[in-house]
Amino acid sequence: MQYNLAAFVHPINGAQIMPSNVVGNTLQSDTILVPADHSASGFYISNAHNYVVGNAASGGWAGIQFPVLPEPADKTLRFNGVVPKDRPALLITGNSVHSSSWFAQNSGAVYEGGSLYWAEDDLESETLIYNAGRVSSERYTRYTKDDNGNDDFFRVYNTTVWLANIGVTGWGKRAEINGFEVSDFQNRAIFVLFTVWMNSVVINCRSSNAHHVPDPGSGSNEKLFNNGKSWSGFFTYDHLMKHILTNWAVSNCGGVARGLSPWVEGGDEDTGNSGFVTIPVNGLAPEVQLVSSGMTYDWDSLGGEEFVNESIFFAASGSDDIYSMQVSLYVSW
Repeated sequence: MQYNLAAFVHPINGAQIMPSNVVGNTLQSDTILVPADHSASGFYISNAHNYVVGNAASGGWAGIQFPVLPEPADKTLRFNGVVPKDRPALLITGNSVHSSSWFAQNSGAVYEGGSLYWAEDDLESETLIYNAGRVSSERYTRYTKDDNGNDDFFRVYNTTVWLANIGVTGWGKRAEINGFEVSDFQNRAIFVLFTVWMNSVVINCRSSNAHHVPDPGSGSNEKLFNNGKSWSGFFTYDHLMKHILTNWAVSNCGGVARGLSPWVEGGDEDTGNSGFVTIPVNGLAPEVQLVSSGMTYDWDSLGGEEFVNESIFFAASGSDDIYSMQVSLYVSW
């Protein structure tokens, strides 16, 4: 799939609204034969074992979505032994997305998530089931394998995103994001889980065009674009993380870009809960591991080097009286 344009994408029977990572199932019916159409995306790639090169998506629940299929969705092929969710990508590179991912709190313009499947006890393959969020069992999680069945990484290269809720969201077990540029996002630039290497990342939180952009809608997940208290550059998951961050360039993510006091006279007060790097403190499991190197900053656009000493750089969200995590940070921020 190379050099295609997808635009003006509309989910069928209304978009799937997802206020967190978890949402209820949608079932196949007479009115919607493919329940995943509730989260219709510009490009919906059910098997990553393809060449996905140079495509552009405008709009959609996601711009490019890689859903999790534990078996083929075609009932005539269901038991052929292929596990689409675990196939390695041949090449995913040079794609772009804008004006996407507004219908859910944590979905990304590039979204590795959502599960389309037959129930294991539905041996006659009567009803397809779709869940747009993260389903935590192994059957509905991407465990990428190479052609020999060994553990491998889901790899995405050279992607550009702007005007999105989140640049990229992924729930897979192992991933590499290599070459990623995101500007003017609403919630956060990147939101991923498990073992992920993110290399050569450019984050421009607010470009010079951002102040001309209205909130995309009035829904709870659609009216925060212009709220400088609500977004983070990199917001970690609250457990099960092992991330390596290398060679990032960061600009326009400080108090001026957010319109917050004291950086902007008369601006909203900084709450300290949504820094450029935000780590939840009320985790559910015993580790958060972040290793970083090669981080560079446009200090002028960030408000000077004091940016790193203010809550607007590092922040922690969650209840102050709940600490079930051990956090290891080997960083050169």
